[in-house]
Amino acid sequence: MINEYNYKKEIGARLKLYRETQKYNQKDFSSKLGIKQESLSRYESGNQSVPDEIKLKLSKENVNIDWLITGKGDMFINNSKKMNNDSDFNIFDSSDKKENEEWHGIYSKYLLEDSEPVQETIQKNINLIKVINADMKSNNVIQIPNELKNYEGKLVAVIQKGDDMEPIIKDSSIVLCDTEGYQGAGMYVIKINNIYMVKRISIKPNYYIIKSDNKLYDSFEVHIDDEQLKIGGKVRFVANVFY
Repeated sequence: MINEYNYKKEIGARLKLYRETQKYNQKDFSSKLGIKQESLSRYESGNQSVPDEIKLKLSKENVNIDWLITGKGDMFINNSKKMNNDSDFNIFDSSDKKENEEWHGIYSKYLLEDSEPVQETIQKNINLIKVINADMKSNNVIQIPNELKNYEGKLVAVIQKGDDMEPIIKDSSIVLCDTEGYQGAGMYVIKINNIYMVKRISIKPNYYIIKSDNKLYDSFEVHIDDEQLKIGGKVRFVANVFY
């Protein structure tokens, strides 16, 4: 299994490939990202993890963040199959009851449109949860842990991508959250610019404060009315992966 250094190095290599594809030198590209050239060099060499803020900026340039992190799919989102679209999943703010209804519970609503009828029957019988940021395949589901039966119909799962929540949540771990939106300070699954993240969230007047557990990453603030931020719900279960 890939170790942390090689993981960072591979992401850095893809970041460099994107830069070269766009015909930027390091000086111009770092200026475009609003960072120092030395920082970009560390990201590309794999000596430092690419921060979430940089991933967000790249997503605005139509970069496929799943490609950047995992190497799967195409470099640009328009060239790949659209993932996590609103017909399959919709994160909401808990203050909007109409959007609340669009959060799918368990059973066949988690299956993709091209799923076979037999799969719907199986899923109705064993209560599966869709992993919302995995490749869009009908088998990307997990069974609800017995400890979370009280949350049936109110759970989704994500795969943690990156080391920003270590040591609490390891890279590639499975995280289950409820679908109740913001419920006070705590650890949440959020979505910003179509990127799913696990973060700690607290609030101050007019702003959410978003933090990583890994102290190498800076916290940042998002205005409570910013439509780019969607808060899914509180983390309820973590299945950590250890190397």
